[in-house]
This record gives sequence, structure tokens and C-alpha cells, in this order.
Amino acid sequence: AVAVRPDAGALLTVVAKYPRAVARTLQDAARGLTRPFSEILREVAVTDRFLTNYLNMLAFLLQGLPSEGTLTAVMAYMIDDFFQKDAVMDFPVGGSGALVGALAR
Repeated sequence: AVAVRPDAGALLTVVAKYPRAVARTLQDAARGLTRPFSEILREVAVTDRFLTNYLNMLAFLLQGLPSEGTLTAVMAYMIDDFFQKDAVMDFPVGGSGALVGALAR
């Protein structure tokens, strides 16, 4: 029989019964999330130039670095936000050049 618990106590049950598996899973997740996002793109074989450029642009807009310098955790959070109900991505009127011009003034 399988029992599914919808509460936070389920985590305690899993940790108590499978401590090594939980520790390994958390280590793997942490290792994956702290890798540069570019490694994930290579690992899953993203070869489409438009998609690669788009994801690099998102990384740059988020923290000013291409995907080689952006942690996977940062991109995962941002991409997750894009799929939320009513999510939008705002750009300045006149593009990034207008933003630079405004900052320069």
C-alpha cells in the first residue's frame, strides 16, 4: 500500500526512513544548481542558435553576465517565473539603449 501525505511531515518521514538517499539527492541538486547555466545547455544539447541567444540574453538581463557566468539556480528561478499565471517581461520604451541614455543623463 502507498500512503501520500500532503503535509510538511512527509519530508520528516522520508528523511527518517531514507537519510542517505535524501542527502545524495540534496547534494546532487546543490551541485547542479551552482553550475554555470551554459553547462546545462550543453548537457541537454541545446543547439538552436535562437534559443541559445535568447537564454544568454535572459542571463544577461538578469545579472549582466552571459550563461557562462550565471548560476543555474538563478536561471531556474527566472524561467519558473515566466510560467506563472499572468507573467510578463518588461522592456524599457526605446529598448536598452534608451535605458543607458537615461542612466547617462
